[in-house]
Amino acid sequence: MTTLGHDDAKQDCYRITSWVLLITGMVLTLRIWWLVAELPRFRKVFEGLDVVLPAVTRFALAGGVTIGLAVLMLAVLVKEFMVKNRRATLIVNGAFAVVVVALNELLTVGLIAPLFSLMQALQNR
Repeated sequence: MTTLGHDDAKQDCYRITSWVLLITGMVLTLRIWWLVAELPRFRKVFEGLDVVLPAVTRFALAGGVTIGLAVLMLAVLVKEFMVKNRRATLIVNGAFAVVVVALNELLTVGLIAPLFSLMQALQNR
């Protein structure tokens, strides 16, 4: 009987951790969408300044991030209710959280990097 109790506790741990990772990923996804919504404003600011935007910013301005993230988020949500193996769910939610954290950092750098380019261009004038 102790083995069964241990398995139940393990499954509960998987379930709780999985939901924490999923919710964290969803909150960061909302932040990413907010950052992406600000990108057109960045584009307008830097258009007439003769500043070459860094590759990270050009990638962010391309807009593929939001579509890909929406599909990924939908897949993760559907998986949450379709997959019964809690360990597999935990692994997928962990991977989702890692991807969202990485995209969040990439977009943050993408918004900060042009400011350094702008400062350099202003210094050279």
